[in-house]
Amino acid sequence: MAKAKVNEMDRKEIIASLGNEYTSFGRTSFIEETMDWNGYTLDEMIARIEEIRKEYSDRFTDIKLDKDWENDYDGERIVWKFVGKRMETDVEYNIRIDNIKKREAEHAERERAEYERLKAKFG
Repeated sequence: MAKAKVNEMDRKEIIASLGNEYTSFGRTSFIEETMDWNGYTLDEMIARIEEIRKEYSDRFTDIKLDKDWENDYDGERIVWKFVGKRMETDVEYNIRIDNIKKREAEHAERERAEYERLKAKFG
């Protein structure tokens, strides 16, 4: 069975880290939801996971834990990040569409240059 063709200009569902943006002194930062499970009881872990689900379930689907490594002064450590699926934002969509248009224009320019080169060579 053939796959349906995907229109690149349509909005997409993307996988992203859960977190919040904070603006401080005119600078916007993204703070990921992470969890270092050391020292937590099972009940505390489950309660924290439920808090995360409640906080983000209106914006994300398929929320999962993703293991990652972080380096700090004490060496490498495991950090659990929460990731989920969400629709891309207007800004992300516009950047992606601009990049698609730029790639298409560059491709067309390369094709034109190759055509002119072959035309000059073979007449």
